[in-house]
Amino acid sequence: MDKRQKKIFMLCWCAYASAYLCRTNLSIAMPKMISDFGWDKTSGGLVGSVFFWAYAIGQLINGYIGDKVKSRPFIFIALAAASIINIMVGFLSSKALLITLWGINGFLLSMLWGPIVKILSRWFPPEKNNDVAVGISTSMIGGYLISWGLVGQIMNLTTWQWAFWIPGIIVLIFSFVWLIGMSDDTEKAQLSVLSKDDYKSNPMNTQENVQFSETMSLKDIIFGSKLWLIALACIAQGVIKDGITLWGPTFLGEIKTLNPQMVAAFSLFIPIMSLFGIFFAGWLNKKMQFQEKKAIILLLAGTAISCFALYFSLKMNIYISTLFLSIASALAYGANTLLLTIIPLNFAKYNKASAVAGFLDFCSYMGAALAGVLTGYIADNLGWGMVVVMWVILALVGAVGLFITGSRNNAEKHQKVV
Repeated sequence: MDKRQKKIFMLCWCAYASAYLCRTNLSIAMPKMISDFGWDKTSGGLVGSVFFWAYAIGQLINGYIGDKVKSRPFIFIALAAASIINIMVGFLSSKALLITLWGINGFLLSMLWGPIVKILSRWFPPEKNNDVAVGISTSMIGGYLISWGLVGQIMNLTTWQWAFWIPGIIVLIFSFVWLIGMSDDTEKAQLSVLSKDDYKSNPMNTQENVQFSETMSLKDIIFGSKLWLIALACIAQGVIKDGITLWGPTFLGEIKTLNPQMVAAFSLFIPIMSLFGIFFAGWLNKKMQFQEKKAIILLLAGTAISCFALYFSLKMNIYISTLFLSIASALAYGANTLLLTIIPLNFAKYNKASAVAGFLDFCSYMGAALAGVLTGYIADNLGWGMVVVMWVILALVGAVGLFITGSRNNAEKHQKVV
């Protein structure tokens, strides 16, 4: 990696980590907000769900736009506007207005992922896809660690409002760092472009049976490559990953009756383990000879097993419950890394990296949108144990969906040989 590549990668990493400062702060602030506003968990979950709905729809729209516009100003607008929204949220007392602004925040932050994947696809060759995917995915955990650590300390010393003001100010400052530091010739970089023959022989290309061209629409690619079947796993891991992210602190606080300071301390273990999950996914993918689907199936199966163990640990001590919750989060994050980064990078040749990243992220966050209000409703009415049962079922459904997709691909290969 040369100097310019390092600079581009670090700016992309910091941009996406900064985005998490402006979204995960809600998770830590949620218990105090529920208490101050007199909400039930369903109402609190609605705030998170509106964010995810807006984020999911935005991914579909902005992923497509991301292939058409310059990434540098596009991402600057997203970061600057989202930071201002966060600062405004700290001044609100109206639930309706808070939900509206948090939804706008979700749409703005959806402007980041697709263009960032496009930038990376232009600056790094395909043989680096696995390393780039693992590296950029750690930005999510970096954002969580900074946000949950920083916001957790802020919450101990001040009110929930500061959980939105401080991240907003930090991200606003960084948005100008991005604008000044990002290269103007990003769109011209073509380090990853291969010939069609090279692309077909690339062992990391999982779409080997499909002929594409740059003129094909996203719809043609989705159905031609059976990408729509991968959406099932994206939705499943989205419910689990973001369900744990949004409700993890509340979950631990309620099943063990912890004070906010203890909740913040134990919650930090979740993103730390998730970081190891991302690295584990990269290692596993290499061991599976870059057969992403098989690696994702194993990660989702492991998620189901971890959630199953979590269910039986709910009445045990806090350390055991936190461990299994963290392992489930780690494996779901690992699946997320392969689903939402490596697969879109395979479509860079056809100038569809941003659009494919947006589509898969859309599917993931539709699941996350369900996670917010559905998890809150189940927790209110059936208890946290049933929430964990839901996670087990969804992880298995995602794994089975990918297995069926792989079986169909193998059947098609056999028919072609015959």
